[in-house]
Amino acid sequence: MQFYHHSQEKSYREPFGAVEVHTQVTLCLDVLQAHEPIRVWVRFWQDGIGEKLLEMKAAEDQPGDTIRWTVHFSVPPSPGLLWYSFRIQDSHQEYLYGNQPDGCGGEGQIYEENPPSWQITVYKRRQVPAWYQEAVAYQIFPDRYRRGSDWIQRISNVLGQKPLAGSKKIFRQDWYDFPAYTKNQQGEVTHWDFFGGTLEGIREKCRDLASLGINVLYLNPIFQAASNHRYDTADYFKVDLLLGDEESLKRLCEEAERQGISIILDGVFSHTGQDSRYFDRYGNYGGQGAWKNPQSIYSDWYCFRNTEQSDYECWWNIADLPNLNKNHPACQQLIYAGENSVVRYWMRLGVRGWRLDVADELPDFFIKGLKKAVLEENKEGLVLGEVWEDASHKISYGVLREYLLGEELDCVMNYPLREIL
Repeated sequence: MQFYHHSQEKSYREPFGAVEVHTQVTLCLDVLQAHEPIRVWVRFWQDGIGEKLLEMKAAEDQPGDTIRWTVHFSVPPSPGLLWYSFRIQDSHQEYLYGNQPDGCGGEGQIYEENPPSWQITVYKRRQVPAWYQEAVAYQIFPDRYRRGSDWIQRISNVLGQKPLAGSKKIFRQDWYDFPAYTKNQQGEVTHWDFFGGTLEGIREKCRDLASLGINVLYLNPIFQAASNHRYDTADYFKVDLLLGDEESLKRLCEEAERQGISIILDGVFSHTGQDSRYFDRYGNYGGQGAWKNPQSIYSDWYCFRNTEQSDYECWWNIADLPNLNKNHPACQQLIYAGENSVVRYWMRLGVRGWRLDVADELPDFFIKGLKKAVLEENKEGLVLGEVWEDASHKISYGVLREYLLGEELDCVMNYPLREIL
């Protein structure tokens, strides 16, 4: 006796792919060379509910040795993952038929016990913004894209400031020079290279970008920071002086819109820089940050391991990137919940979406709250997540994430597709 089901063919699973809540689904299983009466069930599993068996029915008057078994059912009324496999029983034994061992779907196979299940993602409808659905997105690392007509003045403004403690800035005159990555014996970066790219440089190229068919620009972080990559945010409400200012971003968004281009910013909300207004390890921001300061208003924004507030949790144990306490109400107010939160503030200047850096580090409630704020500012606003694995069933810190169930991410970076290619 042989069996066949293919989760990626509509003749065996209709509709294909993820389905909206309450959707009617049909599953089929072909049984070949069954020479005696059999019974066939589809076995469902839903987290928090458990197992359910539905008996399948054989089509009547089928010629040949292949009999098709079918079942119709409605998926659950709430978002989640529904898993299924098949059980076949004759008078002698029970057969278990499930997904491939790699869990990637497609044709199944027989197992002696506990077969891997196929996945049905059940989601709550939320229309992905029309401007993004067929967009061609172009990613820009701002310091290295293009020097605008203002680049010398931008560097002069920074050079004219009082020198700051901590890492230093090196400005490269030659655009084609090789960047350096200077560290001390403790592995800390002591000097960051800057080549002078600006937001004005991007604005001046918007027409050319549009001529290439590009209609979305995703910018790596643009906020004030010590490093050239700027994932070590120093102030969420200031554009880095080397790139421009608030007016520079506003002009970029306006020109991009004229050219049919939408702007997505990189939202780094899992951590800040240690050289920041909120942490202020080097005292560059008035000494009011959380570093060794239990009286700071930011004291509870970080996860300290000692009462002196000198040992703290940080991203991948990189001391330069102290983790934010995403459970703290004031931290949530700053990022998304407040009327003048970071998310809202920059969208009011023309930004149309956010790419969430290391989304796995952001709790589900945090992403849901942020998404709600984005939609309140712009019903066509986008939330894109950096998720390295299959986001439909990603488990992060022991929790099955809800990224694609309708209340969080509109889309993800899709690194699995890159691996396949």
